[in-house]
Amino acid sequence: MKNKITILILLILLLVVCGISIFFGYMYFNEKNAASDMSSQIEELNTLINDLSSKNEELNTQIETIDENINDSQTQQPSNNSISTKVYYNDDNTLVLYLIENSNPQNVASSKNSEIDRRYILAYRTNNALVEETTGQFYEENGTIKFNILDHDADIAKIFNATIDENTKNGTTHIVGTYDGENIILGTETLIAN
Repeated sequence: MKNKITILILLILLLVVCGISIFFGYMYFNEKNAASDMSSQIEELNTLINDLSSKNEELNTQIETIDENINDSQTQQPSNNSISTKVYYNDDNTLVLYLIENSNPQNVASSKNSEIDRRYILAYRTNNALVEETTGQFYEENGTIKFNILDHDADIAKIFNATIDENTKNGTTHIVGTYDGENIILGTETLIAN
């Protein structure tokens, strides 16, 4: 009887050990499958990261190329079109003068081919408080500055007692002022550089 009890206990222990082995084996294979699934997902993510990195490098190269093109066009532009503007005004701001010089006019469409293209805009307040403007070309000669105007009876000449130079040979009319490189005197008005 003792042998039967011993065999029965050994069989029960064997069944328990087999059950535990099967349980832990099942758990081990489940963890192994989960680990292999995670490894495959990591590989997929690494592939996606590599693809995105290569696309990012391509985009950065394109951006650098565009930036270089923009910088090249910006550095070329000032050398092709050198325009400077000077502003002058009188004490009571009734007269404002803009002198515009283009030192490279041949690169501007429909401009004359000379060394410097000089234009002016002269805005002034008339006797009846209206603001008018005159535009045209200007010239510098021996300490004087001449503004080309169409009408020698212009209001600007009357309002500020400006000197008028009418050329009878070619029919041009100029308002003449003195110019020392900084200030301009037109008749009774002194224009100060801004």
